[in-house]
Amino acid sequence: FKYSNKFSYLTIFITLILVLFLPYKGEAFYGLFFTDDFHKFIKSLILVCIFFVLLVSKNKSEIEGINFPEFNLLTLLSTFGMLVAVSSNSLMTLYLSLELQALPIYILCTLRNKDLRSSESGLKYFLLGALSSGFLLFGISLIYGFSGSVSYAEIMHSDIKSNLGLNFGLIFLISGIAFKISAAPFHMWAPDVYQGSPSPITLFVASAPKITAVSILIILTYKVFKNVNHHWNDLLFVLSLASIVVGSVGAIIQSSIKRLLAYSSIAHMGFILVGLVSFSNLGLEGVMFYLIIYLFLLIGAFSVIMSLQKDDQPIELLSDLKGLSNNYPLLAVSFLIFMFAMAGIPPLSGFFGKWFVFYAAVDKGYYGLAVAGIIFSVVSAFYYLKIIKIMFFENSDDQLTLDQNIELKVVIYISLFVTCFVFLFIPIIQNFISQSLF
Repeated sequence: FKYSNKFSYLTIFITLILVLFLPYKGEAFYGLFFTDDFHKFIKSLILVCIFFVLLVSKNKSEIEGINFPEFNLLTLLSTFGMLVAVSSNSLMTLYLSLELQALPIYILCTLRNKDLRSSESGLKYFLLGALSSGFLLFGISLIYGFSGSVSYAEIMHSDIKSNLGLNFGLIFLISGIAFKISAAPFHMWAPDVYQGSPSPITLFVASAPKITAVSILIILTYKVFKNVNHHWNDLLFVLSLASIVVGSVGAIIQSSIKRLLAYSSIAHMGFILVGLVSFSNLGLEGVMFYLIIYLFLLIGAFSVIMSLQKDDQPIELLSDLKGLSNNYPLLAVSFLIFMFAMAGIPPLSGFFGKWFVFYAAVDKGYYGLAVAGIIFSVVSAFYYLKIIKIMFFENSDDQLTLDQNIELKVVIYISLFVTCFVFLFIPIIQNFISQSLF
């Protein structure tokens, strides 16, 4: 029973239907589920992401070794967990939905069951995911013990005061979420899982679950525990700075494309956390804008990688990109644009994403964090430029082959348009984001 294109089209259709039918607002299931404009914004991002993941993976199942119908089912099951997690109105609902999100992903990472690295990545992700679940549960139990409730609404409207036990609960809760976004020092699973998993699944792991986790972090810090703990920014400051440093420095020595993108993703999570540290609407708007441009950068970069093959196998190493500009100049230029945008070169989208979060940090007096972010953005430009050097200035006798998949081309063009011309729509996007805030 092999992967079915009809089933794939059906899955994509279901995702589109979910995007179109997100108008519901209010509480449901006795207050365990809540939706407002912010939740709708995040869930729309998640579903757009899933749509593109399914689209680019539709014709890649055979070569990537994921030629199984379970791929679609597990993807949708994990997506359902993400949507529930975003709209959770209770810490227990949050935990259960995060587990529903994570368990299918552990299986997806091991779908290429004849590949030792795929099995290893899935096992490592599962073990460290179990550890993060333990952190979450222990944090929730401490919060319940010192606040008397797991309901968001009751915690927000209670008169509990910050104390040592509650602070420890919040630290464990944030640590569990930091695992989900691969923020340093909870990043150790990301490089191996990115490298060992098939490329469509790596794209999935790198995008939608992280958007979900960031949105949960926003809800907890800006809404649920806003009046309980006034020291969130200390912890987020450390996570942000550590992620920027580890991600930027760790990527320099990588020879695998997906491992390099893993460390790049860790650094990007650090930049996103810079916006959260400021605890202002300006910072929150910057984070939400960053999530949009980060999504399209990831999709575009992975689509380029998935469109190339060497000896009828997906490319894995940076050296596999040698001579790409000679054989496929348009694709090389596309990848160059995505790399420049990730480095924050103006006027591409990545520059404006970093500008908004750094501006929010400076506005609140976090000058050191903003300066460190700018310095390590320059450091990160080194390994992005290394990729460009390999594509344009090195040659190889091994011929790369290009997948003429129309879906991949469409996704690359859409991502290029957003990356290059997002600056024309910044006022519109900012207005949309501001209307989606709490």
